[in-house]
Amino acid sequence: MNSYQEINTFINHVYGENRFSNDEFQTIFHYANHKFDTLLTQFDKNQELADFQQSINHTVQLMQNSLEKIGQNGDIKCEQKIK
Repeated sequence: MNSYQEINTFINHVYGENRFSNDEFQTIFHYANHKFDTLLTQFDKNQELADFQQSINHTVQLMQNSLEKIGQNGDIKCEQKIK
């Protein structure tokens, strides 16, 4: 996925199912990481941005580890907020 429209369509699909798998989560995570890498390149390897990206990566890993321990079997129920 390379465009905003592609990821937006994908996210809407995931929310429409009201569940998402680890693979779907990883797809969104990798897209966000790619965008962060683009920002780091654009802003000449800004250390605060790099630290923030590492913090996000660590937080996501902790979340995944926690969910595995809860025993969600790879599927996580999510709620769609009504506007």
